[in-house]
Amino acid sequence: MNTPAPIAAVLLAAGRSSRFGSDKMAADCGGQAVLTRAALALRHAAPVPCLAVLRHPSQADLLPDGYEIALCQ
Repeated sequence: MNTPAPIAAVLLAAGRSSRFGSDKMAADCGGQAVLTRAALALRHAAPVPCLAVLRHPSQADLLPDGYEIALCQ
C-alpha cells in the first residue's frame, strides 16, 4: 500500500463568498483566478506537499497540478 506524502502546507479556500456576491476564488486577479494565484504563491513560498480545502469540486480546476484536495461542504 502506498502511503501518501505528509501535508506540510494548507490553503484554506472553502469560504462561501456571501459578502462578495460570487465565487471569490474564481474572480480575476491580475489575469489569474484568486485561487490560482494563492496556490502558486504558496507553492513558491513552501515547495512542500500542499492541501487545498475547497467548497466546490469545480474549484479544483483552478489549482496547479500536485495539490491534494479536501472538500468542505
